[in-house]
Amino acid sequence: MRIAQGDIIAFNKAAEHASGFAAANVIGKKVDEVLSFTEKQEVIPFSVYSQQTDAMMKKVKEEGLHLMAKDGQRIVLGLTVTPLLFETQKRGFLITFYDKSKEQELEEMKLDFV
Repeated sequence: MRIAQGDIIAFNKAAEHASGFAAANVIGKKVDEVLSFTEKQEVIPFSVYSQQTDAMMKKVKEEGLHLMAKDGQRIVLGLTVTPLLFETQKRGFLITFYDKSKEQELEEMKLDFV
């Protein structure tokens, strides 16, 4: 997913699959209008990550967040927000997130087994 001036400008098939939202329905919208990231039941606005990225001018990586998918399912994920730079000026962000639900299930199964 690519963001310019807070608006989603690209949303790939993997993002569609994980979130349940079609690209056609999210392009041009603000991240927080479409995606809800939570940590310990608290909604984390995208601005938290974009401000961290602005301050450091490098990527921010988070683990163990939850994404509320379109169908209401909570997905455990990892999130990386990377600034898109052009001639040393930030032009937006690249957001990558990956589903960690299966990994969490396996870890819980390991703990139950021991």
